Amino acid sequence: MSPEMEAMPQQCLAFRGTLLHTPGEPGSVQVLTEHLVVMNNTGVIVHLAPVSDTDAAVLQAHGVDPAAVRVLGPLQFLLPGFIDTHAHAPQYQYCGVGTDLPLIGDAGWLSTYAFPTEASFADEAHARRVYSKCVGRLLRLGTTTANYFTTIHTGACKVLADVLMQAGQRAVLGKVCMDQHSPDFYTDASAEESLAGALEVMQYIKSLNCSRLLPAVIPRFIPTCSQQLLEGLGQMAAQHGLHIHSHISESLDQVQFTQQLHLSSSSSGSGGSSSDAQVYDAAGLLTAKSIFAHGTQLTEQDMLLMAERGSAVAHCPLSNFYFGDGLFDVSKALSMGLKVSLGTDVAGGYSPSMLQAQRMAVVNSHALKAAALMYGTWRALEQQRKTDEQQQQQQQQQSKRQRLDEQQQQQQQQPSDSGPQQLQPAEGATAGAKRAASTHNLNPAVAAAAAAHMLTWEDALWLATAGGAAALGLRESIGHFAVGMHFDALLIDTGVAGGPFDALAGQQPLLLLEQFFFEQWG
Repeated sequence: MSPEMEAMPQQCLAFRGTLLHTPGEPGSVQVLTEHLVVMNNTGVIVHLAPVSDTDAAVLQAHGVDPAAVRVLGPLQFLLPGFIDTHAHAPQYQYCGVGTDLPLIGDAGWLSTYAFPTEASFADEAHARRVYSKCVGRLLRLGTTTANYFTTIHTGACKVLADVLMQAGQRAVLGKVCMDQHSPDFYTDASAEESLAGALEVMQYIKSLNCSRLLPAVIPRFIPTCSQQLLEGLGQMAAQHGLHIHSHISESLDQVQFTQQLHLSSSSSGSGGSSSDAQVYDAAGLLTAKSIFAHGTQLTEQDMLLMAERGSAVAHCPLSNFYFGDGLFDVSKALSMGLKVSLGTDVAGGYSPSMLQAQRMAVVNSHALKAAALMYGTWRALEQQRKTDEQQQQQQQQQSKRQRLDEQQQQQQQQPSDSGPQQLQPAEGATAGAKRAASTHNLNPAVAAAAAAHMLTWEDALWLATAGGAAALGLRESIGHFAVGMHFDALLIDTGVAGGPFDALAGQQPLLLLEQFFFEQWG
């Protein structure tokens, strides 16, 4: 691990110092200064409280030697481990390559890089080399939990499970399933073969008897999966209580592909096309244990359907900038009751760092705000132009009448519209939206646009920790600190020699965390 994210000594069962986390709503960071946290032998927190005179008795009750307590320095603090809810482990080897290509097509990113690279994982020795590097890198970057895409190879999927067992990372994984519209050298021969492989990998993961490893069904995305395969995976997930991981409404070309494949009948009887969300729902794949990456092309109807089913979107802002043909509106999705988390989308996203994903989530919200302001300003100017033209026409007609000067003077003295009003953010808005609404005072459109889109770094941290845990159905186990939860944590040392910024003694923990968020390498 990097010196800023130090590995926890296995024998250390207690820490004394500062903890920071986001146990509540987005945007609220709680600072626990001078606290004692004690874990049992299984890594579950059994004590978390301010330091007191009874600490010696607490340590004795839990069998912890007082000399073994790790006392944190003034520039150190504990933070919940980051949760990457969408990462393609086999694609790790070509991070940062091909970002100039479209997603789909003969010369697209999938055909040029993704499919040939993933096909090479038929070689299990190669799979072990890449997966070991990938998991090791993510851990060093602070990702303690990951929701992994793999390949179609059952052997390589088992290799990843073994690597994860040894490395100690918590993960959701399974076999990628695809049986149509895929290259001949990289596809399942049939829906039956794909389902059999998925079942085999699921059984292997369960046989490891490791609570950190959770099996999932993984339809690659709708265009590469037959209806038989989608429905079979939905039935398997329901029967075995499995997680579901896929892509949804990722780009314009992907959405168009889905619409060509899946026709539906509207209530009026006319033909139409089904959305990704509708196709997944019909196959039984839109559940409370489902998480779908991207969603840049989701409609409000789609988001409401997903929220009703309890499904989640893994927001991948970095890759969305390159392949998404749009920007996912996190604040709007959360206000509609849709669960949202963060993903790196390695290698569509060129960085495996969840810190980078958090920063890009903030940037994404600023881009949405800027786009809304540009459009809102244009619309206001266009409306003003039309109004001016109408007034000019009226004045020309009035010029034929008597006392033109008097009438024009009366028009000029008419009271103007009231000044700008400040709008309040909608219910469920993020901290960024609330701050933006309180600072913008140009006109109602400005305030409304800010309130509809903005995220702060605190919002992004929530998405990468507590929000990620909720999206994976692990809210009671990880994502923040509380008695009864797993001690899934990072030790952040902002005073490390040669670090990315110069932390000074006396700085408040929240300030140090914000500096770490924006200035940490990775």
